[in-house]
Amino acid sequence: MSISYYRHLLAVGIKQFVTLLLAGIGLDILNSLYLAAQKTGWGTDLQALAVALVSVLILLLLVGKVPPTVAAMVGVSAGNAGGHGVGSLFAAAGLGVQIGAVASGIGGAD
Repeated sequence: MSISYYRHLLAVGIKQFVTLLLAGIGLDILNSLYLAAQKTGWGTDLQALAVALVSVLILLLLVGKVPPTVAAMVGVSAGNAGGHGVGSLFAAAGLGVQIGAVASGIGGAD
C-alpha cells in the first residue's frame, strides 16, 4: 500500500514537471512570436496572427495529452490530479479574449 502511495506521488510530480516544462517552452515560443510582431507591428499581418493561433492550439493539445501519458509510465494513472484540464480551458479562454482584443485593434488602426 505504501509503495502504491509513493508511485502515485511520483506520477503526480512527473505530470506537473512535464506540464511546467511544456508551458515554459510554449511561453518562449509565444514571446519570440510577440517580439517578431512587435518589430514589424501586427497591422494587417493575418499570417502572423494565424501562426500564433496555431502555435497556441498545438501547445494546448500537447499540455493536455503529454503529461498524463508520461505520468502513466510509472504504472499508475495520475487521473485529473492538479486539474490541468480546467486550467488549460481557462488559459485558452484568456488567450481567445486577448486575440479578440488584438483583432479589434487591427480594424481601428487607421
